[in-house]
Amino acid sequence: MSDNPPTLNTDRELFREDTGEPAGSYYENHVFVTEDGHIGMNVGGMVFVKPIADWHSMASGSSHLHEVGALAFRADQLSKEMEGLYERSLADARIMDRAVERERAAKAERDRLRQSVDVIRAALTDPSLTTELSRLAAIGTICKSVEPLSDATIRRGQEVAAIVGHARVTAPAKGEKP
Repeated sequence: MSDNPPTLNTDRELFREDTGEPAGSYYENHVFVTEDGHIGMNVGGMVFVKPIADWHSMASGSSHLHEVGALAFRADQLSKEMEGLYERSLADARIMDRAVERERAAKAERDRLRQSVDVIRAALTDPSLTTELSRLAAIGTICKSVEPLSDATIRRGQEVAAIVGHARVTAPAKGEKP
């Protein structure tokens, strides 16, 4: 007699996939329920039998993989958005740097012009420059040293001269030397 006596198959078949194997073949894919309520799956002759809760856990575990994939995709999107924000902030910082540099240059120009005005004011009130002509010559010399002489500088010099009340500085015509 054999060591493995024949037993009665109490499995209840729920589904059988037609794979082209002969009918009732052990290698056809099928799903069944065992006598004690476990679910079995036979795919190509490889059989797994598990309680229904275990099958559910496995299925829900794969849904976690889907969730992880969705989270990874969203993280990638956020990373790209952050990269865009970083690039825009760098561009804004460059603009701010240029604005700060322009402000520094404007303040330096303002300070230089204030010094020129102070020198002109001193020349206008210098007692050693007794005539209006000598004062105007001194102012002309000072203005030449303030190159380039912009229209705004000339207007400011005229305003200062008018305020001081001693002389009026006139701008040379374009192309004409002062």
